[in-house]
Amino acid sequence: MKSAGKGKLKKIIIWAAAALAVIVFVVIPIFGPLNPLEVLLLRIKYPVYSSAGRGLPNAEPRDQVNVVGAAMYSDTILHIRITGDEDEFGLTPYGYYWTAEVIEDPSGKSQPGEAISIKLYEAYANSKYPQMQPGSEYLVMGWFSEENENEFYAQSLGIFYVTFTGHALASADEGSLSLSGKKVDVCMDTAYQFIQENAE
Repeated sequence: MKSAGKGKLKKIIIWAAAALAVIVFVVIPIFGPLNPLEVLLLRIKYPVYSSAGRGLPNAEPRDQVNVVGAAMYSDTILHIRITGDEDEFGLTPYGYYWTAEVIEDPSGKSQPGEAISIKLYEAYANSKYPQMQPGSEYLVMGWFSEENENEFYAQSLGIFYVTFTGHALASADEGSLSLSGKKVDVCMDTAYQFIQENAE
């Protein structure tokens, strides 16, 4: 009888430990930033892509091959949901586009629910970027077309994944603009402020 009691107690302890792990790794991060371990674990699903280009040691911030460089060449950052598959349209350097729905635009140029076309601007040859999937959400840095207000040119180095917990994870090296693991609204506000402060 005593061994049966010990077995039951052991099961209770295991279930309590599992419940605590769920609270620590799922529930708590929903309300605040992710810690470095949580970011590292999520990188399995949301990898960082490197670019073929390399910045010079003394390069200006706008010439860095990372999120800072993308921000320096951007006008805004959008929170979007992809609604259509990737497609090619044959122009260089804008070689790929997706249809998307705007969730938030801090610049106010587009409204929530508005349909736009995301055209990828590849700043460096052979730069890698996440294959944006229909139904998934992203933050994208870039600028609106002057000819067509429903076209947005996205920087390949300025794409952030939006995780199931509502956090942003950069898909490229961040440089000094460290935003990965922050809640989406905090990431957007910080990035947009940086973009505005560094606009020419």
